[in-house]
Amino acid sequence: MQGDCVMAQDALDARMKAAGMTPLSEMLKHIPVGGFLANAGVTDLESFEAWLKMRREEMLRMQATMELESKQGDELYEWVLSHAAVFTEVLCNFQKAMGRSPTEL
Repeated sequence: MQGDCVMAQDALDARMKAAGMTPLSEMLKHIPVGGFLANAGVTDLESFEAWLKMRREEMLRMQATMELESKQGDELYEWVLSHAAVFTEVLCNFQKAMGRSPTEL
């Protein structure tokens, strides 16, 4: 199975290079804009958890507002929905890794 994934990634890399894109294998090695994306206030696990909760709340508020205003057709709706889901998933797994229930905040 792993061999199939490597072959699939090699084929994907080749297609991406041919299209003038950065290949997936390079993107998986580093985060070129990581210095810009990392929040300066995140300095330890406690501040990381606070940041996760803040971002999750921000996305859930945006989602609720869009739904109440019947903006499911808005071009940003799926972006907001997916970001809310991702922040929720990361927070749940962070809490589990810290030995806490992933269902309680």
